[in-house]
Amino acid sequence: MTRQTRPMTITHRKYNPGFLSGPELTKIFCVRTTEFASLVEALRDNADASNQHTIVIGPRGSGKTTLLRRVAAEIVSDGDLSSRFFPVVFAEESYEVSTCGEFWLEALSRLALQVPDSDGNVSLRLTLDELRRERDDRRLGERCLGALLDFAKEERKKLVLIVENLDMMFAEMTDPDAGWRLRKTLQTEPRVWLLGSTVSRFDEIDRPDRALYDFFRDLTLASLDQKESAALWESVSGRAPDAGMIRSLQILTGGNPRLLTIVAGLGGDLSVRNLATRFLDLVDEHTGYFKNHLEALPHQERRVYLALATLWRPSTAREVADQARLNVNTCSAQIRRLVTRGVVANAGGTKRRKLYRLAERMYSIYCLLRTKNDPDKLVARLVEFMTAFYVDSVMETIVQYDAVQDRTESRELSARNCAMLCMALLGKAAALGGTKREKEQAEAYAEATRTATATIERAAADDAALLQHAHAMLAFARLAAGDVDSGERELAAALKMLAGVDKLEGGAVDRLINISLFLEPLRMAALIRESRADRLLLPLVVALELEGGETPRVAREVEEVASDVRRKLAERRRIPKRLRRL
Repeated sequence: MTRQTRPMTITHRKYNPGFLSGPELTKIFCVRTTEFASLVEALRDNADASNQHTIVIGPRGSGKTTLLRRVAAEIVSDGDLSSRFFPVVFAEESYEVSTCGEFWLEALSRLALQVPDSDGNVSLRLTLDELRRERDDRRLGERCLGALLDFAKEERKKLVLIVENLDMMFAEMTDPDAGWRLRKTLQTEPRVWLLGSTVSRFDEIDRPDRALYDFFRDLTLASLDQKESAALWESVSGRAPDAGMIRSLQILTGGNPRLLTIVAGLGGDLSVRNLATRFLDLVDEHTGYFKNHLEALPHQERRVYLALATLWRPSTAREVADQARLNVNTCSAQIRRLVTRGVVANAGGTKRRKLYRLAERMYSIYCLLRTKNDPDKLVARLVEFMTAFYVDSVMETIVQYDAVQDRTESRELSARNCAMLCMALLGKAAALGGTKREKEQAEAYAEATRTATATIERAAADDAALLQHAHAMLAFARLAAGDVDSGERELAAALKMLAGVDKLEGGAVDRLINISLFLEPLRMAALIRESRADRLLLPLVVALELEGGETPRVAREVEEVASDVRRKLAERRRIPKRLRRL
């Protein structure tokens, strides 16, 4: 009888993927596959005497460590690569490296840890113990490098140095010539290939007067797209995600693999409908992760950081200074420091009026929710809009006019049956189309108008959702029939009612998108702002303003939802007018 074995369960490491073994890492690796293939191809291209050293650039949590460790695992497991390369993986933070000699000492130390037990390994450890006592940095570097190259020669392999956080390492260097010494060795020694990472571009690689300028081939990690986010979600949770939910999370987390992994571990009941509550759970459960990052910043940098988080949009140095109550020159200096470290990013603007934002969007949300308690409910309202848009954006089914009449038990229709009949009439009118049936179409719109009016009259005064729905239907009917003035009045009434609620009723966003097909985008946006409903409908307003040629400055999250709204508008415009529905 064959003994059955249980499948191995792999735990995703949110903060320390280096804790996973090579096979475990290989099994869970499901995103960054294109970048992985590019790095492996670079390895094969650098098998001879030439070297094109490479640096991977991406913010914290973007998957740099996992990607680089996956490359190391591939070198070990692939027969061809393992015969030509030996990976030397540095720790994620090399705190003890402050000189060029200490860099090579760390490389030798890591090699000694990673070489399989053997007589040669014992010899390597003895050499390492001896070299730790060397006090002259140049001799230390030369001797450590010599030991590394002796190993490479004996094994007939090229050493692949996998070094993370190069920006941090060079920021801590006390030897001003360390970069130049390192460059000379890496340029002239074909047996060593450097694969590094950094959270952002930094002076040592960007300034022409610095040692590593134009030295690396760089590979920048973009945010995960919706397909990649879904693949990661399914890998972590074991469940196929809902498309609307994964798109919402991709926007809120910025497509950050670490944050998506955290959210995927929240539980099996996550959906767009309960996203607001569960998202607050995420912030609450991982407060330490965000708080530690914030508290690590020096006092003035923290003030600037919080100001940018609170503004929650691309902002000028003057706007940040006003928010932080700092002198603009002082504020600009702090922003430059934060940009250098990859904490703050450039967000466009002009040469004289640059715009800035936080590099990692979830920190803005954390700061708004925790430190500022989101006084204007910006985050909550955005999530409410996303729930209404991504769940309820499918156009409501329009039943046939006769079918509705058959269901009506008497001529005294209830308010909700009036609403249903109105929608059927609008569907019938829209389906007629064509110049030959304009009279019948006009009659259907007129009947729909009377039905919507009856709905308003019959609805209970406290049924705000139904009243708002009816006003929206009446606005649509009149605008579709060409009565713009009356349509705008009904739309204003619907928006006024909407402005007084805290939660968007299902389908409300979709109805407004359809109504906007009959108005100029900027006019529709103006009506929403005038009604004060823009606090609930900001992504729709931004989409309409972009359609009208304006460039509103808003949070990236709002901008991305607005881009989806614009796609929805484009889709609806492609539908023949005779087939459009409310």
